Amino acid sequence: MTLVQRRNVLSAFAASMLAFAAGASSAQELVIGAPLAMTGPAGQVSADVVKGAQLAIDEVNAAGGVLGRKLKLEVQDTTGAPAQAVQLVGSFARNPNVIAILGPINAAEVGAVTGLAASNKIVVYAPASAGTVPGVPDLKFNEWTFRLNQAQPTVLGPLVNQVAAISKAKSITILNYSDNGAYVDAGNLWQKTAEGKGMTVQRIQFPSATQDFSAIVTQIKKDTQLVGIGALSGTLGPLIRAIRQAGINAPIMGDASILAASVFTVSQGASKGAYSYSSYLSGAGTGTNEFIAGFKKAHNADPSAIASYGYEAVKLIANALKTQKAVTRQALRDGLGKTRGYKGITGDVSYNNSGDAVRQSVPLVQVGDNGELKKVGDIKLQ
Repeated sequence: MTLVQRRNVLSAFAASMLAFAAGASSAQELVIGAPLAMTGPAGQVSADVVKGAQLAIDEVNAAGGVLGRKLKLEVQDTTGAPAQAVQLVGSFARNPNVIAILGPINAAEVGAVTGLAASNKIVVYAPASAGTVPGVPDLKFNEWTFRLNQAQPTVLGPLVNQVAAISKAKSITILNYSDNGAYVDAGNLWQKTAEGKGMTVQRIQFPSATQDFSAIVTQIKKDTQLVGIGALSGTLGPLIRAIRQAGINAPIMGDASILAASVFTVSQGASKGAYSYSSYLSGAGTGTNEFIAGFKKAHNADPSAIASYGYEAVKLIANALKTQKAVTRQALRDGLGKTRGYKGITGDVSYNNSGDAVRQSVPLVQVGDNGELKKVGDIKLQ
């Protein structure tokens, strides 16, 4: 064999190996890294997100995946700590098989990683996060950060107005975490709105690590006509139960965390009648019947509104990649940014290049006898 022939053979072999490697790479799973607060006060919110996201992944994979690639969810616990979220997002970003980040949950965690998302050019999609984000004034995210749940600053003021009108409340007791910036802001917004309506306001703040709520409920005025709670699901269940056990029967309202499945269970049904907001409603949106049927088959229970956000986020990720006809991080970012009028289980979803989902209103909901949600109105967003 001549030198030229040997070189041709080696070149052909190298080309075949590159083709093999390319084929192997295209067959690899697309990983969605999920840095979520699986423990701590947000643990049940994260658990619901994971259940919804995994159901969506199973459905996408059963239908052939995304452009021939199967999806895989890899969950890591942030414990609710921004520093841990930063570490996990950095680790996921360095893995070339990770196509997107699903999470984190807490607004402080989102604030800690949004710059990291942009510098690493990887989408951070935080479906259940809703609070004011430290370091992100006016919720003007960079083009790599997206959320799905309704942002608290746009909805909490109108929520007070409508619930006060329905209940004819003239006074409100606001309870919120003292060491969580998003919920301090939520309490401030509720207080400002209520005082603007001429309502009498009682404000009680407490650490997020609180487990014994007896000292808190004894402070609540017995004649209060409305109770607003700014806290995560791990706190809401036992706190609401303690409020009702103390004989305080005023209507209760909260942000979307109050809709986590565990809140109704842990409160032993005491969250019945609580008011909140949810873009997901059973029987509404596109595909909710299929979502409910799939969730019941997987978990023998009805899905919560929080689970719907995890589910919808994965479906939006898959849709964005398919519309761009590519499975790259840039294609995902471009596809999500161009999403207009996507019809899903949380209604019509659009994005203005990045940031929070663009909606004009969300349903005002009330928790029913068995923990289900009942629509009682519409909240026009600020």
